[in-house]
Amino acid sequence: MNTHPLRCRPRAFIDAETTGLEDDVDELISLAIIIEDATTRSVILSREWLFKPTRPELLDRIGEPTVPGARSARAVNGYDEARWAGAPAFASAAEEVAGLLEGCVWVGQNPAFDRGFIRSELRRAGRPELADRLPRATVDLAALSYHYLAPLGLRSLSLDAVREWFRVTVPRPHAALGDARDTRFLYHEITRRAWEWGARALFAGAVRAVRSVFRRARP
Repeated sequence: MNTHPLRCRPRAFIDAETTGLEDDVDELISLAIIIEDATTRSVILSREWLFKPTRPELLDRIGEPTVPGARSARAVNGYDEARWAGAPAFASAAEEVAGLLEGCVWVGQNPAFDRGFIRSELRRAGRPELADRLPRATVDLAALSYHYLAPLGLRSLSLDAVREWFRVTVPRPHAALGDARDTRFLYHEITRRAWEWGARALFAGAVRAVRSVFRRARP
């Protein structure tokens, strides 16, 4: 069990690209991890892996065919046979990935999705015990966006929508390392503004309280 206070643990910004949406069927094709010091916010490590899928045909399915504008995984993540030609299987990085993430706070866009894929890949690699080393402490960027941005008019919790809200260029296609970098940037933007909004709200509340005291004190 990690006994370090949450505020002292390194933050791991994680993004995964996959052949589809079902972790029991689809496969991880790329994974990015950016680890930063929780105090200084300096980057300790920035890493991206490519993994060769055993069933690349899965990339051409439409993930959510009932959703207007839905695209295949290949269209989303730009999978290219030439770029992935020499990529290894996930099993080659299983120990390293688990070791890097152990003891961190996991920050991501829908981290449950990425965690499910990593756990499935660990099972396929014959290393399910490594799943116990994955961080249990998680921060979901979508939840932060809902709490702080939806009241201001944010219409979608997708990473692209949050990017657009902060005027960050939306990449086409997506790449795991680029998404992890943007997740890190957006996390700090939202939490910084949340602190500012909270401080303003506390100040406004204090002003109202003082005014109320003075009003009651008047003869």
